[in-house]
Amino acid sequence: MNKKPTLSVDQQLAQLPRAIAPARDLWPGIEACLKHDAAIRERHLRGADARSTHRRRNFALGLAAGLAAIAIALIATLHPRGLIAPLAVQADGGAPRSPAFLRTRNALEQTYSADLQRLPRQTQARLVKDLEIIRNARADIRSALAASPQDPLLNELLADTWQQEMDFYANVSSTTDSARVRWPL
Repeated sequence: MNKKPTLSVDQQLAQLPRAIAPARDLWPGIEACLKHDAAIRERHLRGADARSTHRRRNFALGLAAGLAAIAIALIATLHPRGLIAPLAVQADGGAPRSPAFLRTRNALEQTYSADLQRLPRQTQARLVKDLEIIRNARADIRSALAASPQDPLLNELLADTWQQEMDFYANVSSTTDSARVRWPL
């Protein structure tokens, strides 16, 4: 029935030929596969380099933005008026008299007056009322300064009201485009 092999495994292995020639030449196919794999690796590495460069650039931009934010926060914290240059308010509580301030204020008031006319009546009334609040606050601060002209807080508040008025003019002028005006009424 079944014959048991009489040769051991070692003996059977010894009888096998030492080399077998392939039926066809395989090197052109192997070479093509190696070139293909090398091209894929190259594309992958170029893509990885581009992604790595992009990540490094984004990291650098993020780091720069963070440092700038910290610097601005420090300046705003250490200087009570923040980034706004202090206005030279007169000792008598009057308006700043620097030529640059006067030119800027006159130009902003003219632009504000022209832009105000282009707005709806309700918005005009609200803006006039808001400007009156700023001016009344400045008048109250001047009254307090009459009793205590050297008070640093009152002088700072007075300068702030002048700056608020300038900012108010600039904000109204920059938002007179009727599509962008959204004043709560």
